[in-house]
Amino acid sequence: MRPTISVVIPVYNGEDVLPRCLDACANQEGLEEDYEIVVVDNGSTDSTLGILKEYSKRYGNIRYIEESKRSSYAARNRALKETDSQTLVFTDADTIPSAGWLAAYIKCLKDHDGIKLIGGAVDVTADESNACAVYDKLNYLNQEMFVKEKDFAATANVLVDRSVFDEVGEFDPDLISGGDLEFGLRATARFEMIYCSAAVVEHPARDSLVKVLKKNFRIGIGFAQVHRRRTDGNIPAGSMVRHLVPNVGLLKTGSFPRLSVETYNELPRSGSVRFKLLMIDIVARYVQFLGRGEGSGRAPGSANGRKRRV
Repeated sequence: MRPTISVVIPVYNGEDVLPRCLDACANQEGLEEDYEIVVVDNGSTDSTLGILKEYSKRYGNIRYIEESKRSSYAARNRALKETDSQTLVFTDADTIPSAGWLAAYIKCLKDHDGIKLIGGAVDVTADESNACAVYDKLNYLNQEMFVKEKDFAATANVLVDRSVFDEVGEFDPDLISGGDLEFGLRATARFEMIYCSAAVVEHPARDSLVKVLKKNFRIGIGFAQVHRRRTDGNIPAGSMVRHLVPNVGLLKTGSFPRLSVETYNELPRSGSVRFKLLMIDIVARYVQFLGRGEGSGRAPGSANGRKRRV
């Protein structure tokens, strides 16, 4: 029987996180519709392929394909070509979807006739004593804000009707980061997007400075690439410089309204943790500044714009 829903998961060297994601996806509750789980391996060099072979035998609705182009966006596009379900739900290999994840999406579709874009909730989990994890939670994957204020949803948890791709095109496979933003802006220019708080995936925060800085560098490059794609020009110097101003609101939220934390998450009460957050913020902003500078010199799809992992 043709599945109604295709869950799409790109993965690269996900041996440590993929099994718990697949178990959660395969054991969804309260769902009457048929669904499949399509995992796209993006050139893994660890035991990811072995895990996928095992899980495709364990669960009848899990299958995997391979995409040679090293890009999570290219991997998602490959899944679009390899499936024919009308409803596509995207998540990442390091998430843990809740048991009622897909059922909540279907209910939301039924409650909102004609809706074709839904951003689901992303619950970022962090050790409150780890300043890097807290910083990651405060600054990234604020899905409700993305959907309601920024007109896109992170691909860690988003539902897209196939007709949206038919109308606005696929993900840009040449972007290093920000492909969800670039696609979301194209999609929401023509289709309404809503937020579904009941469709929840859990996402662990990055818990080391190296991971946080790598993320910021990629974000910086992707931000510049998306800007060039949308405006055909460089990022204004003023915007680059303003980004370097540290978020002193991390020390005392509300003292500096313009520089307070842009998040729905609550700051830790510990003053020492807040001070560490400010130090991390200073370094992270500088690293993202470097990424923006590099991205400004790269046109997406150019010879110098090939995907690289940092």
